[in-house]
Amino acid sequence: MKKTLLTLSIASLFTGCVAATELPTKEKVSPSDLTQVNSFVSGSLNNNKEITLMGGVAGQYSAGNGFLSLVEHKSATTHENNRLAQDTRVRYFQVFDTNFMSTEQIGYSVDYMKSWKMDTEAVGSDTLALGVISKYTLTDSLSVYPNVAYVIGKAKGSTGQQSDVKGFQTNLFASYAINDSSYILLQPQFQQVKLSSNTQSTSADVNTFKIKTGFGTSMDEIGKWWLEVSHTYTENNAAIKYVDQKITGINKDHFFDVIVSYYF
Repeated sequence: MKKTLLTLSIASLFTGCVAATELPTKEKVSPSDLTQVNSFVSGSLNNNKEITLMGGVAGQYSAGNGFLSLVEHKSATTHENNRLAQDTRVRYFQVFDTNFMSTEQIGYSVDYMKSWKMDTEAVGSDTLALGVISKYTLTDSLSVYPNVAYVIGKAKGSTGQQSDVKGFQTNLFASYAINDSSYILLQPQFQQVKLSSNTQSTSADVNTFKIKTGFGTSMDEIGKWWLEVSHTYTENNAAIKYVDQKITGINKDHFFDVIVSYYF
């Protein structure tokens, strides 16, 4: 798990959005329908040898008022300075049914992410993204979910200097159901944050572009077990200013994930 400015990126990519835990019929679980979410647990492994465990609880407060809570923890399996890098993420989504024009649903999201500072050379961060999300169905099989969020937080570098983090994030979650047993997804994201310190003449602008593509398929007839394989391309552009000096850099990564999920 690389401890660079990449740790400041808030990945709002998720496999699912908000709906009721109890469906009115014995409808087969379909992760491609981001408004048909049940409680679940999942585990994943990527080519960077990172293991991620996630749990989600979904439900509804009343008819047309649903929620989804997610807890996720990622751990490296290779050591950096004799420590395993760790990330924790907690998310909450709530949406409301609406018949306003072409908008089927609208709601908000709260996304907290902590990158643990495991040693003196690592970068640690605490970031919070507050956003608005809506749903549009283009066809019976294709749905899109635009999302805009405001990002705030703190970051601490190897010198112990703390910086404020502020910016914004835009996402587009798109899913296409091939049939009731398989789907494909496309999730582009752009984020722009600024790091600033009150005690030093140092600041940084970080632009992150991320796009995820994936394919999922049911592993049983009733749709309790699902397998997803995905690829995520990430590009970070950073411009660091120190007094009268300016340093720029680009970091590019490709991540391949295999995810197994069980829906209750």
